[in-house]
Amino acid sequence: DEDKIYKIFASETLLGYALDGFPIYGLDNNTATDSCGGASVLGSYRYYLKDGREGLIGCFSGSPISL
Repeated sequence: DEDKIYKIFASETLLGYALDGFPIYGLDNNTATDSCGGASVLGSYRYYLKDGREGLIGCFSGSPISL
């Protein structure tokens, strides 16, 4: 349910980084994203929150680190 808390932030707001190193930005329902919830913007990959998708991201696009 934490995705609902973060959806108050707009697409310009950096929320943090996923375990694969890519940044996660706020809510953006206008940018076309892949199945993981990310898109390439100006040559850099980033995740966006979307209405209708549960969780912050759908999957990892890169290889996540092990903790």
